[in-house]
Amino acid sequence: MRDDDDDDEAWDEDDEDDGYVPCPHCGEPMYEEAGYCSSCERWISREDVSERKLAPWMIFVIVALLATFILGAFRAF
Repeated sequence: MRDDDDDDEAWDEDDEDDGYVPCPHCGEPMYEEAGYCSSCERWISREDVSERKLAPWMIFVIVALLATFILGAFRAF
């Protein structure tokens, strides 16, 4: 009896977290713990990693909701 099927299943589960992330400069995959991207040959530091920004559509939705709320509040008076 072979246990290859069990090994394959364990391997498939580990494939999802392969330790790669996109480089913040060029977008190519690189090791998550690496301090250097071999594709674009740039160093990675905490200052290089951009903070999350709101997508333009999210800003539009927030403004639209606020406008609807404010107009509804004025109509109540």
